Parts: sequence; structure tokens; C-alpha cells
Amino acid sequence: HNAPPLMWEWQYDTLGYYVIGTEANGVVVIEDYIRPIVYEYDEFKTTFDSNGHLLTTDGVTTVAEFLTALSRTDGYAGTIDVSQQTAYGYYPVDVNENNYGVWAYLCTYSEIQAAAADDTQLGMEQADLGNVRVNIHAQNSREEGALVSTPAQLLAAAQSPGLQMLTLAGDMVVSESLVVGDRTRLMIDLDGHTLTSGAEKIIDAQPGAEIMVYNGTVSGNGNTLAGVYASGATVALNRVTIQNVDEGLMIHDNENDTGKDSTIRLVQCNITGKEDGIWIKGNPDSPDKPTSVVIEGGSITGSTYAGILCNGTYYGYDVRVTGCTITGYYAALYSPARDSSVSLTDCTAEGKTGIVIKGGEATIHDCTVRGIGEENLDAIPDDPNDLSMSGWLDTGDGIYLEANYVNWTTTVIISGSKTNVSSAKAYAVRQYPLNVPQATLTVLGGSFDSSVREYLADGYTETENNGIYTVSNQS
Repeated sequence: HNAPPLMWEWQYDTLGYYVIGTEANGVVVIEDYIRPIVYEYDEFKTTFDSNGHLLTTDGVTTVAEFLTALSRTDGYAGTIDVSQQTAYGYYPVDVNENNYGVWAYLCTYSEIQAAAADDTQLGMEQADLGNVRVNIHAQNSREEGALVSTPAQLLAAAQSPGLQMLTLAGDMVVSESLVVGDRTRLMIDLDGHTLTSGAEKIIDAQPGAEIMVYNGTVSGNGNTLAGVYASGATVALNRVTIQNVDEGLMIHDNENDTGKDSTIRLVQCNITGKEDGIWIKGNPDSPDKPTSVVIEGGSITGSTYAGILCNGTYYGYDVRVTGCTITGYYAALYSPARDSSVSLTDCTAEGKTGIVIKGGEATIHDCTVRGIGEENLDAIPDDPNDLSMSGWLDTGDGIYLEANYVNWTTTVIISGSKTNVSSAKAYAVRQYPLNVPQATLTVLGGSFDSSVREYLADGYTETENNGIYTVSNQS
């Protein structure tokens, strides 16, 4: 649903938006926000009724006139039906018989004011964070999918160059990998069905391949290495469950000799690996264009090792996670590599040690992070030089920065008033060793179940109440 041209601009006012979701009893259960609806909002000219609903955008142009004109140029297949407004203010745009699809919504006056206040507060909280990295990935196709009912048809399509649009007719079992090669663009609508395979890699996206899979389940037979394997490929998964595999998603960009980096996007996916949910090896030959992984919503689970496991030998990855639940046996997230960056926003992360950072840049904002393991003090050496160059100490902390890599810098920033970091038996936050030039851990906000005073940025203080330490900016 991103067929219209991509629009990127700073919005001072939240005035409305397109969403995708299902309407029931006048309310749309929103699956995703697509893009904003914009008009020239003026505090003195824009008018609202007594309930705060928009009457005119500029004192003259009515809502019906505005939406009718907008619909002519917004790029969606349907037309905004101004006569079919639901009880809660949603207008159908491109909706099927099950009330699922694209809807338009115009904010009330109180919603506009509340969003402006939130935006101001967010700007104040983010002022000290410095540079912001933005990754934009878009796909656009209006092709119709061919119905596929046999494994032979599916495997043949994957090996055919050009665009292939497929829809599974039912559950399907294949005996070999679905190999997607260079110059092949494959889009698979699982249509609620399950694709099962006993192959080592169920989906194998090779350098130069593009594949999108949505709305269904990809399952191994219990002896499968990877649900989806990518090396220098573009992969998009939307509302996909991956299960019964060792590694849910395996990214191995250092394996190919083409110098290509994978671009991965997951939206509302539930990925479980018997070892790791997602396993990442970047491509060190091109760190300026790193392996990119963007995760929105859903859950990532590593049952015996880590939710998201990054490799430190092969660097050059950029991982951005929003609104996701990440669970690992030993750690929810492990990031050790140079020239790498990870960002978690509005996530829940849990493991014996919640999050472990050993290299690169990491930002953790408005997240709940829990370390649930024992504090392994015997494993912490008196001499930091005795720390292993491979893996990490299982300390039981909420967030742990292991700072023994001296050949590259490591930076961790923890922020956001909604951040909550805890440990069952150890520290909420720990850096070891402290006071080394190559590593910094900075706390700009949140609440913690042990003191983080030694990590506070200048101008920030912590207050304690019943064992909870809350960080705020007093400057």
C-alpha cells in the first residue's frame, strides 16, 4: 500500500493520516500507519465543530471538497468516499468486502493539540542525541499474482528472471530450497497458508535477488537450518511467521564475492529460531553501505541463544527495531561489531542478560529491558585483559556494555521517559571495564532498579523511590 510516490517532509502538525486496517463497529483496528494527510492548518482560519471535528481546512474549503480533491491525486486505487464516514471518523479509500484495506482519517482539534504537545516534548528529549540516521525502503507493484498449487510451479517461478507474482492455493510442502537468484523479483502471497520444507534453507535469497513474502507461515521440519537465508539480497516479510528452524532469518553477506549488502524489512512478523531468531553477518568489504535490517512490530525469539545475534568478525550492519518484542535465552540482542549500529525504540527485550553491546553504536529509547539470569560474578575477571574476544560474559544485567575491544569505539545511549531497565539478580546497567577511552555508556532518561549515577550525562540526575531510580534532566 505504498504505491503513491514516497513523501518525506517535516510535519509541524499532525492533521490526518492514511492507515491500513479492518473496520468494525465504526472503529478501524489499525495494522499500520501509511502516510500523513496534509492541509494548510491555520489556528485562525481552520474551523472545527463543537465536538472538535474538522469543518473547513481554511475557513472556506469543506471536508468533502478537500477529500474529493485529495483523492484525485493521492495515488490509491479507490476513491475516498466522503459519504461513508464511520462513527469514529474513518473514510474508506481502498477497502474490500471484509472492511480491510486503506482508510483515511482526519484528526480532531484536541488530537492536533495533543500531538503538537507530544512533538514538542519529544524534541526536547531528543535534543541531546545528536545525529539521526534515516533508512527508507519502498516497494511498488500493482501486478496480480498467479495461483500456485504445486511445488514444481513454485520452484520454477523462483528460478525465472523478472517479476513473478504468486499466491499459494493452499498449504504446501517442498523438498528442496526455494532458491531466488540474481535479477529475479519474487512476490509470494501465502494467503494464510503454510509453506513447509525439510531443506537446509527454506527460502534462499542469493546476491541480487528481491523477494517479498507476506500473510502466512514458513515452517521447517525440525531439522532446517534457516527459514529465510539472505546473502546480498533484498528481502521483505510482512505478517509472516517463521518456525521449526535453527535460525529464523539468517543474513550472511560476507559469504558472497559480489560486494552486495542485504536490505531486510520485517513488518509484524513472528520469528522463532531454535537457536537464534535473527543471525547477522555483515559485509566488511563495504562498510559505507551496511547490511540493513529494519523491523517493525511483531516478535523475535531465539530459544537457546539470542533473539538477534550479530557477528563481530564481519562488520558493517545497521539494525533498526521499533515496537517489537525480542526474547533470547542468553540475550535478547548481542551486537559486537565495528562500523555497526543498532537502534531499539518502543521495544521489549528480555534474556538472561537483556541486551549486550560490545562494539559500534547502540541507542535504546523508550524500551523495557529485563535481565532475568543470575549475576555471574565469578565469570568477571579482575583483569579486563582476560575478557574473551569472542562472545560475552553472562552477567545477568539488564543492559551490559563489555568494553574490551580497544581497536574500535563503542557507544551506548539509553534515553526516553518510558524506558524501564531491570535485572532480577544483577545490575540494571553495567559497563565493564569502566573509564576506558574507546567506550562510553550514557543515560539520558528512564527508570532503573539499580543506580545509574556513574553513567548520567551532564545536567542529568537520578532520584530514588522504593528502589526505583528515575533519571531526569535538571538543566
